[in-house]
Amino acid sequence: MLNSDKRSALRNRAGFTMIEVVIGSAIMVLVFLALLGSVSTSRKIQSFNENRLWSLHVARQALEEYGSLAYDSTAFAVGTKTNGRAICTVSQVSGETTKNVTVVVNWIEPDKGTNSISLTSSFSRSLHK
Repeated sequence: MLNSDKRSALRNRAGFTMIEVVIGSAIMVLVFLALLGSVSTSRKIQSFNENRLWSLHVARQALEEYGSLAYDSTAFAVGTKTNGRAICTVSQVSGETTKNVTVVVNWIEPDKGTNSISLTSSFSRSLHK
C-alpha cells in the first residue's frame, strides 16, 4: 500500500514532462532565430542607407565645387573627370549657354554588389559666374 501511495503522489505532482520542456525549448529557439534574422536584415538595410547617404553627400559636394567655378574655366570644360569617389561628366547643351554636370558615385555592398547614385545639375552662362 505504501508503494501505491508513493506512485499516486508522484503522478499528482505539478510540473512539466520532458516532452513539454522539449517542445517549449524548440519554440523559444524558433523565436530567437526569427529575432536574430530580423536584426541581421535591419543591419544590412542600415549599412545600405549609410553608404547611400555618404555617396549622396560626395555627389553634392562635387556639384557645389562646379558651382563655385567660373563658367569658362578649364576645370568646367566639357568631358569626364574623376574627383575622388565621384565621376563628373560635363556636357554642353543649348549652344554655348548651358552646361549639364552629372556626378556619379559608386559603392560596393557586400551582399548586393555595386550600387551608384547620380545627380545632374544645369549651369547657365547668364546665371553663373
